[in-house]
Amino acid sequence: MANPISDEILTGVRELIEKITHYEVGTNEFNSLQKCVITTLKKSDTMYFLNTKDIKRAVWSMAEKFMFHGFFKHADYLKHIHDKYIDKNLSDSDLTPRLNVVKFLLCMSEHPTTYFWKDPDKFEFIKKCEQEETVVDWGAYLNEGIERWSPVKDDSYQESSESSDEADACNSLPDGDSTTRTVITETRKVEVYDFRASRAELVDTVQNGWFNGEGGCMEPPSEWFDANVGILWEQHLRRLTGDLIQMAPITVISEYKVMREVLWQLWGPHDSTIFQLSGDELVPKTNVTISSVCSMTFEQFLKVFVPYIKILEDFRHFYRALEEPSVSETYKSYASAVQKITRRVFADLVEVESQIREQNSTMTLLKLAAQLEQIFAPVGILKKIHQEVIVNNFRGSTPLNCALSLLTRLRGSLQFSLNKMEQDIRLTLYLESLYYYLTMVNAWLVKNELINYTDEFVIINKNEKSSQLPQNYEMNFVLRDGIDEYYEKDCVVKIFCDQVLQIGRNIHLLRLLGKFDVFTKGSETIHQEFTRRILEELANYYNCELPETAPLTPKLQQVKSSFDINQMGDWTDFVDLSDGFLTKAFDDFYLEKDETAQETPLYNKVGNITTDLFAMQELPEKVLGQILKDRFTISGLMVKNLLIENYSLDKQFEFLNHIFLFWDDLIFPFYCRFFEKMYVPNSNWGNSVWLTSHLQDIIMDLYPNFYEDCTVQVKDHWKQCRDSLEACSLVSLQYKIRWPLNIVITEEHIAVYKELFQFILTVKWALYTINHLSFTGSVMMFQSRRSDRDWSLTKR
Repeated sequence: MANPISDEILTGVRELIEKITHYEVGTNEFNSLQKCVITTLKKSDTMYFLNTKDIKRAVWSMAEKFMFHGFFKHADYLKHIHDKYIDKNLSDSDLTPRLNVVKFLLCMSEHPTTYFWKDPDKFEFIKKCEQEETVVDWGAYLNEGIERWSPVKDDSYQESSESSDEADACNSLPDGDSTTRTVITETRKVEVYDFRASRAELVDTVQNGWFNGEGGCMEPPSEWFDANVGILWEQHLRRLTGDLIQMAPITVISEYKVMREVLWQLWGPHDSTIFQLSGDELVPKTNVTISSVCSMTFEQFLKVFVPYIKILEDFRHFYRALEEPSVSETYKSYASAVQKITRRVFADLVEVESQIREQNSTMTLLKLAAQLEQIFAPVGILKKIHQEVIVNNFRGSTPLNCALSLLTRLRGSLQFSLNKMEQDIRLTLYLESLYYYLTMVNAWLVKNELINYTDEFVIINKNEKSSQLPQNYEMNFVLRDGIDEYYEKDCVVKIFCDQVLQIGRNIHLLRLLGKFDVFTKGSETIHQEFTRRILEELANYYNCELPETAPLTPKLQQVKSSFDINQMGDWTDFVDLSDGFLTKAFDDFYLEKDETAQETPLYNKVGNITTDLFAMQELPEKVLGQILKDRFTISGLMVKNLLIENYSLDKQFEFLNHIFLFWDDLIFPFYCRFFEKMYVPNSNWGNSVWLTSHLQDIIMDLYPNFYEDCTVQVKDHWKQCRDSLEACSLVSLQYKIRWPLNIVITEEHIAVYKELFQFILTVKWALYTINHLSFTGSVMMFQSRRSDRDWSLTKR
């Protein structure tokens, strides 16, 4: 924060910690949390400018994370308390503090799902807050639309038959006695669930036993030869062998069940009726088939689906590997882009499964294979790109190498796409992978924060923990080692290393000099603007309009009442919603649901614009350079004007030219007097105090702010020097540039000025010597005096 934390804020922090954690004030736990909160406040902005939409998006995003890890009740409870705390009817004066509290709590949260696992007892109150819950009979749901069957009565299938008979007996109960197909509303008691027992029970009841059964024979309703080829072939083999060769029994299941099993395997490989895990590999079973195909042919056909299952599982392994600490954040941005593309694939798979389950049309394994080939076309391209851009054994490589290699390889591959789909995927991955780098740039240039925990950003702050004003600030922000290879290959990386580094130094210097309001936060981050401008360039290239996401309007949805209203259909057919009185009268039958517009995935946006291949050329470099120019070019001009107006940078350069480069011969009396004393026997010509006083007397009137920092230094052995030329080399000027001008004029520059002073002083001595020579015969001697005309020549 710009100002110290007030006592009022500290008191509020203590009260908030006490109410949330129930720790007593003064305990070690309380002091640790208080220290963490205060440290976060000091590093944060002075104030927040929030709205309900941004807070709701952040809370819903965290709830989605909870659901991803399996904490559905925690996610629902988080949404519930958000809606209760951020009420729509609050005034602005009451709403703003609450938004700030929610934002503060979100910033302070660290790995919440980890604590759910470690301390489940602390979150029992979530279960207690649930009053009523709808319990769905999943067994009835999974059995829906599946024909009943019974295995062939055979000794080899005795155990399976007994379990199936029991299941059929359960399914044959009278409707009046069966409660498995009803939705029960009850008040659930708080209890500790045994996850292992629940899972075992679920496994035993899935799909009426056929899913986990050891064998069975589902004969088709048709008696045609083509429909029973597999069964007839097995019977033929048994007759030929005469039971002399022991043959493993064949499990025959319906094509419908095979299709559903194939789809389930896509969500995670597992042992099932037609597939089994052999080590880490998923392979089809050899003793399973459908009635119309021989078992060997069927086994070979099932191998068509294995690559699809393996690709998705490889991506899951990649996602899990990124959960380890100290993994490149750029890799996580890349993984997020991959997930957004594959999410569309899973949505298509859900739709395909729904079509199969409804059985409204004829679906075969051949049709399913054709559909999956089309659905998995982008996933196959993703896998190929993934193998190209990801470092082998990336967990053993540095995050810097992982990030730069990913960005460089993706950028270089943009112009080598084979088709439109591949180019759209490559461009999407590249834009999404730049998220972390552009976020770091935005945080540094806008918020003055350059904190990189994974050490993968190309720029590092060497004095990050120092609170004092640096004396050589330019060297604090430097490039990391080991980026030369990527600097030469990628122009975008070169922009980060050159332009972003210089702009960051300028902006941070302005803040150190008191210019805290240099730049304000815009409506877009740099990454958002970069993505938008790329899409605009594509739209201009294809001569089309940039697609926009249309907002969704609130819908009135039907709610079931205590009596049966389903026979009347949709109530909107009977009620004129434009009539306020009728709408009010039917309020009990409708629920207003607020639906916010979902952002269109970037891959879809790119695909909606492009129609064929396009030439990338230098598009990313052009757009990023233009953004930096539009937003931050003024920073360099502001630094220049500030140093000139407040710190007399132009006067400083004039001063250096006068004393070191003998400009306008301002210091002519100084070196003239110095040369004269050198030729006086036993003179004190090397007295540094006398020389410094003489020089400062000359320049003090013209440069009153600089003359005190300029001194003359003579080496200690000047008294033993008898050579006038050597005497010139013993004299040097010492000058210290003050902060902040030492950022522009560094010590290296002053060293060059000193070398030039030595050279010019030697030249002046040579001219002085020549102008003071007199010749008598063949003997050369020095004159003790010269006329004013001769000395004016020396001065020139």
